[in-house]
Amino acid sequence: MKRRHALLTSLLLGLAVVAGALALTRTMALGQHASAGDAQIARRAAQLDRAEAQVRRLRAERLPAAPAAQSAPRVVVVRASQSHGEPYEHEGDEHEDGGHDD
Repeated sequence: MKRRHALLTSLLLGLAVVAGALALTRTMALGQHASAGDAQIARRAAQLDRAEAQVRRLRAERLPAAPAAQSAPRVVVVRASQSHGEPYEHEGDEHEDGGHDD
């Protein structure tokens, strides 16, 4: 092998070692940031667990719903008028003047 080729191979090998060392230091720095993120995630997860426990505790303490004060809404049925043109009347229906049957 000629001396030039050996020098060129040595330089390329040296550049590869420097690039590898640089990549290794950047990877290590990323690992440190990731571990800080893991701690932050763990802290938030603990906060959420406490909040969830509080919600469950409050649901368990909640009083049962009170029964409705009024009965179910009244259904009003409107019927078609009879064949001779007079409106259908039934006990309890209101008269035209707004009064009630007696």
